[in-house]
Amino acid sequence: MRIAVLAAVATSHAFTPPPKHITTPQMRQGATKLRAGATDLTPTQRTALLGSLIGVYTSNQWCRQLLFSTVDFTSDDAFRFLNVGLELSRADYALLSTLTFNALFAACSLAAGALVDRADAVKLTYVSCSLWALATVATAYTSSFAGVAACRALQGVAMAATAPAGYALLGRAFPPDKLATASSRYAAAVSAGGALAAVSTRLDDAIGWRGAFAVAGASSLVVALIAFLLLPAEIGPPVPQTKNTEEGGFGGVFASKAAVALLAATAVRFAAGFTIGVWAIPCLRASFAGNDVGSGYALVVGVFGFVSALLGGAAADGLAARAPPERRDAARALVPAAGSLVAAPLWVLALQAPSYGIAIALLAAEFLVAECWIGPTTALLQQAVPAASRGAAQGCFTALTLVGGLAPLAVGAAVDRSDGGLELVPAVAAAVAAAYVVSSLLFLVAAGLLDDDGAGKES
Repeated sequence: MRIAVLAAVATSHAFTPPPKHITTPQMRQGATKLRAGATDLTPTQRTALLGSLIGVYTSNQWCRQLLFSTVDFTSDDAFRFLNVGLELSRADYALLSTLTFNALFAACSLAAGALVDRADAVKLTYVSCSLWALATVATAYTSSFAGVAACRALQGVAMAATAPAGYALLGRAFPPDKLATASSRYAAAVSAGGALAAVSTRLDDAIGWRGAFAVAGASSLVVALIAFLLLPAEIGPPVPQTKNTEEGGFGGVFASKAAVALLAATAVRFAAGFTIGVWAIPCLRASFAGNDVGSGYALVVGVFGFVSALLGGAAADGLAARAPPERRDAARALVPAAGSLVAAPLWVLALQAPSYGIAIALLAAEFLVAECWIGPTTALLQQAVPAASRGAAQGCFTALTLVGGLAPLAVGAAVDRSDGGLELVPAVAAAVAAAYVVSSLLFLVAAGLLDDDGAGKES
């Protein structure tokens, strides 16, 4: 079916001379190379592309976040918990969760973003998936902090290309009025992968933390193979640009005030999200001992986070459709601004809840409003820069996880160094709430700039 569909697309353009900078379609692995003009893709092709990218990104997030679900500082079970088995402190765990991964991840994201604008984003996708899968499997065989750190560093390098390539491919495949929705569906993989990581506490119970890493890594190898078989050989250059085209690469990114504001909001919003990702389960275990924290949190992340991510794009495109043409992008930016602002008090209340059931209900509400932000933000970023800078823009977006990753590290270090003067739960509650509020204000600034400069206006 895939071969037939792609062949039909190639045949439909058989009498149109290709531009000089586009190679003639060639056969690879039974698939036809797609030409430039991604908006020529059929709905079936777009669905196949989006589905494949979602599978890769879900696997990415499962392997990335699995570490968070394999620690428990209230237990002495070395079989089930990595921190016990390797005798890790809270500071060690925070370092593995953030800086060890994020330093190389951020640096390589910038390089990958620049590469995506010039090279084959499809190949980057399935090759990077294979590499992080191997790094995840290797984690199962480590016996020291240094060994886990090395595996996390390799994951950081390999995973760096995933989001820049994925979002750039979506920017080429979907028109502006559908891009936020498509990007949100792709972004929902973060919640789906997080849910898999959270529910992997059950794997801990059955086969231990080493077995959990082995299963996640092996599953990712299967996903990489599927991506190799299903993704088209190549998606052509970006669709025609919607604003000035003089400058590409990182110069085109930082020439846009709206893009800079979106990136600033992203950095702070990442601080909130990463602090939750690293410390949510340990905080819930500390506050509600005896409850099945992993399953409850997996439900919240997998259902409500996933739904929020999907609704974010639909809400953004819906608001844009009702706004005047010159204010459509500004309308889209209101979705992440509102979501972050409402999420702040819900998060604080969840960690202070009188019972586990109420905490989970409040977390569900928090995730339902908070996780709407990525799809609209990435879509706006793609539209706020020249088409030749889309990969670079997404590389900057992804690299900002380093900034966000410093927040949970700082929280863990502050709690450890306080000698009991600062408790983990209130520290995490305050840090996340503050980041939510600041990011909301920055999204509002971005909305104003998008409104003023007319970035990314649809025809």
